[in-house]
Amino acid sequence: MTVAAQLKRAPLVGISEALAWSSSENFTEVLTAFESRVLDALSDLTTAADAQGVGEALGRMVESASNAALMRVLLAPDVTARLLWRENSATGTVAQYLCDALTAEASREGLRPHIVNPIWTALGDLLALPSGEMTGSAAVAGTLPLDLDKPDEEWHGFQRYPEDAASAVPLEGEQRETVLQRMTTAYRAILQVGPVLGEFVAQFTKVVALRRTDDAEATSFSSPNYIGRVNILNPQLLDEVLLAEALVHETIHSFLFMQDQRPVWGLTESPSTVPSKVVSPWSGRELPLSAYVQACCVWFGLVNFWGLASTTSTGLPAAGMRRRLGQSLSGFLKGPLLDRIDRGSRHVVEPAVASAIEQMQYRVHEVVRAIP
Repeated sequence: MTVAAQLKRAPLVGISEALAWSSSENFTEVLTAFESRVLDALSDLTTAADAQGVGEALGRMVESASNAALMRVLLAPDVTARLLWRENSATGTVAQYLCDALTAEASREGLRPHIVNPIWTALGDLLALPSGEMTGSAAVAGTLPLDLDKPDEEWHGFQRYPEDAASAVPLEGEQRETVLQRMTTAYRAILQVGPVLGEFVAQFTKVVALRRTDDAEATSFSSPNYIGRVNILNPQLLDEVLLAEALVHETIHSFLFMQDQRPVWGLTESPSTVPSKVVSPWSGRELPLSAYVQACCVWFGLVNFWGLASTTSTGLPAAGMRRRLGQSLSGFLKGPLLDRIDRGSRHVVEPAVASAIEQMQYRVHEVVRAIP
């Protein structure tokens, strides 16, 4: 049985160990399986494009690209969305998108390809100009690519932002500089917590998209359609502690989306015929069942993150870290998490997921005992 097949059948085996940030073994398996899935999708696209007589240019671009450039493009959320859910767009359209993305990467590597109109990289961090110059944003601490200005795209019903964020616009001026400084501090604090966690965020965060809206609240979110994109709206309202949590929080979602590759995460089937809303013990909000079981995993990872951070010289305010640790712990201390799921819905939760949630809740008490 292939690694990918194993992950599909038992998506959360070992998840409590992975999100304890003690070993990167599980991360490598998940990322390798996801990369294999994307490469298979590229092969399918190439075959379909050849059959339709539109694959010659794509074949040339793929063959001439460096391995680093090819994988940077293929694992970009805008590309995996088009490759893994190709039924949403014509083969020729996806092939042309890839050609453009590979052209931008060639320019990024200094190869001076022929460019008529400016082309954004697939990650949205740089804009390739006809002159051969590149303009855009430096990565966070030289590691995490930033999408600060790439225009939103209409793409066959896959929205980059939810309806209430449709008016999102780029950060500007001093506000942008302040946010980027805080992001750098936040990520460096994550690195101080430990190399495993730093590697985790670097591997599973493909790009960080920062935008502002007219809302008076900040939020972060992820999409199973755009795996690996960490979206933060109104980051100017967040301090370094909350930015660090947003990075870890959303990266865990990316990891889980890569690990369980079915349409409805963590469930054996769609719960459309049974009650599926669950009240989160962390936020008090009603969540769809799939979002709830994933939230249990995310908060477990955050418990361990803030537990480790509280005993590490991160440079972040101690009071802020204590508050976030308390919030992360709170949901685990309000009774069995699985008991919150309607009895008529529990049967659709993947058995490995249910077992993992029970194990995580048990292990939280170990973290509580370790808090100084």
